[in-house]
Amino acid sequence: MRYRHTTNALLFIAVLLAGVAAWWLHTAGDAGARPLTGVDPGAIRHVEVRFAQDTDTPAPVIELERRRDGWHLVAPIERPASDGRVVSALAVLQVRSDSCYASDEHDPADFGLDRPHLTLRLDDDTVVEFGDRAADGRRYVGSSGRFCLLPDRSYPLLSQGVDGLARPSILRAGAKPVRIETPSAAARRPNPASEWKLTQGEGDAKAWAARWMAAQARHFVLDPPGANLGHVRIGDDTGQIHDWRIAQRDPDLILVPAGAEYGMTVADEGGLLTPPAESSGR
Repeated sequence: MRYRHTTNALLFIAVLLAGVAAWWLHTAGDAGARPLTGVDPGAIRHVEVRFAQDTDTPAPVIELERRRDGWHLVAPIERPASDGRVVSALAVLQVRSDSCYASDEHDPADFGLDRPHLTLRLDDDTVVEFGDRAADGRRYVGSSGRFCLLPDRSYPLLSQGVDGLARPSILRAGAKPVRIETPSAAARRPNPASEWKLTQGEGDAKAWAARWMAAQARHFVLDPPGANLGHVRIGDDTGQIHDWRIAQRDPDLILVPAGAEYGMTVADEGGLLTPPAESSGR
């Protein structure tokens, strides 16, 4: 009987110690893994991205604004932003890390934060600073009197500037073209359910339309050439006509949206201005 009581007592103590240990680890983890900021990314309405101005050609300040239909770039160009990329970049605000330090207890230079490479300013004046590579080869991010070692996911998107944040697709999401015109060719279809047919030029109208619908900008040109080598016009089923000036053909195709002051370098290896040839199997 005494042996049984002793065994029960030992089991009780073991369970109690295990519970205390679990509670301590839980509270210690919560204290050490606070998010970088207390800001909810979903509540942000305006974002300003500034780069270190230490080059001969300083990078422009980027401004993003959340509207009813999603995120938009408002500077240095006006264009819908890639919502997914902006959301991914702002996820840094809530990322948790066990490797966080008080800014006033360490030399920022040791962690690459004495000269921030990139700075985010949010609409409530919260500032997030991305340091340069530290001596250990890693990147630290600082805000509100502390800095943390964070997964390097947000910085690559932000460091690409406009190229990383602007919507790359030439046509808007969900667009249903019914008319395409370039200086070399033209194609139409009565409605989105109909077959494409060329009304000017030769080639595969269906494949040509598919290439335009998949076309994306590789690079945004803030100071495009002023030449006018013709226009690309694409009409959709709502009656809207989208117009681009052809500013350059070689070595890269550069299109300038009507009314815009920026251009887009577009991959043209497959043929955008001219329809591809009909396949022999057709």
